[in-house]
Amino acid sequence: MSHALHYGTSVFEGIRCYDSHKGPVVFRHREHMQRLHDSAKIYRFPVSQSVDELMEACRESDS
Repeated sequence: MSHALHYGTSVFEGIRCYDSHKGPVVFRHREHMQRLHDSAKIYRFPVSQSVDELMEACRESDS
């Protein structure tokens, strides 16, 4: 069985987004995405996107 199933191994990052007069703003966006990227690497999860690409995907999903 998998390590995740037996021991709860996972990668999770909670990100806060606030509404502003310029539209949605993600709090400490780069830091969150860098931590997510680094955590995935530590667990050897395949990550084909760069931090910038992850940030852009997050922005696009908010539109």
